[in-house]
Amino acid sequence: MKAGALLKKLRVERNISQSTLSCGISSRTTLASYEKQTNDIPLGNLLLYLDRMNVRLDEFQYFLGLELTEKHTLSAQLFEDYYSNRTIHDKRLSEILQLYKNTNDLYYLSLYMGIKGAIIKTSGKAIDDFLKTHEQYICMLKKHIGVIENWSAFELSILINCLYIFDDDFILSVSKRLIRDLNGYSQIRLFEKALFTFFINATTHYLSLGKHKLAQNFVDQLKQHAKLSTQLYEKTILLFFQGILKYNSSKRIEGENDVKQAIQIFKTVADDKKAEQMERFFKDVRTTKESDND
Repeated sequence: MKAGALLKKLRVERNISQSTLSCGISSRTTLASYEKQTNDIPLGNLLLYLDRMNVRLDEFQYFLGLELTEKHTLSAQLFEDYYSNRTIHDKRLSEILQLYKNTNDLYYLSLYMGIKGAIIKTSGKAIDDFLKTHEQYICMLKKHIGVIENWSAFELSILINCLYIFDDDFILSVSKRLIRDLNGYSQIRLFEKALFTFFINATTHYLSLGKHKLAQNFVDQLKQHAKLSTQLYEKTILLFFQGILKYNSSKRIEGENDVKQAIQIFKTVADDKKAEQMERFFKDVRTTKESDND
């Protein structure tokens, strides 16, 4: 369905006349031309029409059933292949990097850095060489994040998918900014979910490195986030991380019980794959000692 047809459908369903909807926004005939798809709808007018019908822009996009763009389709396929343990050949990744060089679109660069680095880390190989040879790209992404005042989901996705390429000082400074702006971002569910994912990834990152104080910092943010949430998933993930930190701070029995409880919740809701991932992660980090540079 096209935008004009959907606009008309929403209006008719709500028993709103063209004259009422267009009043103070445009002429009735202009609205009619949009609904007949004679003219494209300017964003400013569309936002005002939707507000009058009490429909949000993201809801309109959902109803419209917008298809993924080519680059978003590429990203979705790559991450699906990665999480399904399918082989992603270097040639395929090189083509993505070349797309960045051809277009200067940082979307491709962040996609390349995220997938390539994740593959290296998963293989158990040291990632230092990769970071050194790609330092210029890391600087580009950091600069972009630093100069953009109003973040979109893309800026958050860079942090979520490429967290490991940034140094601790940068991660902490960015997280302070996110916490500062949390009230504004949390009004948008897309951002709210992305923020939660960022806190999860940061906690996982620092637990894997044995930096428990830094991990605790992000668990504290998860705790604040979970207070405002009614989602079982978010509260269960918080319980899991709190259990690991308790275990590694010598409260082994209490911590292990929390971890087991969180894992059991996922098994109860038939998410066995997530439960297995959590069991493996706990096994990997439960004997990790806090590093000296924490």
